[in-house]
Formats: sequence, structure tokens, C-alpha cells
Amino acid sequence: MRMQGYTLKEMSQILIQHGWYTTRRKSSHIIFENIHIKQIITLPDHGKSTEICRPMARRLLKEIGLLHVICN
Repeated sequence: MRMQGYTLKEMSQILIQHGWYTTRRKSSHIIFENIHIKQIITLPDHGKSTEICRPMARRLLKEIGLLHVICN
């Protein structure tokens, strides 16, 4: 995994490539859902330069089972 975090756009693209889709936006958050594993992920959206810090990105990817896919 890279040293810095991911931008919101990069993280969204990773999720979409692995079967996630945007279900809704609620204030400053985007909610993604995957019907195959029946799980919901929420990403913060605080403007153009929203960056998801490395620890949070790792936690989210680990939680949905993509950490080993992205790191390799």
C-alpha cells in the first residue's frame, strides 16, 4: 500500500471495480453497498481534496476483504 492515503475518487474507483455501488449521499458522506456480501461502507466527502488517510483506508479495505488484493 502507498505511504499516503487515497483520494475519495481513487477509493470510489477501487470499490466500484470490486462490485460496490453508490446507494445514496447523506450530508458529507457517500454510502456504498455490495449486495453479494450484504455490507455497507461509508466514505467521507468533504470537498474536492477529500483524502482518506492511510489507517482509515487500510481498515476499510480489510473490513471488506480487499486489503490483500490492493496490497499485492
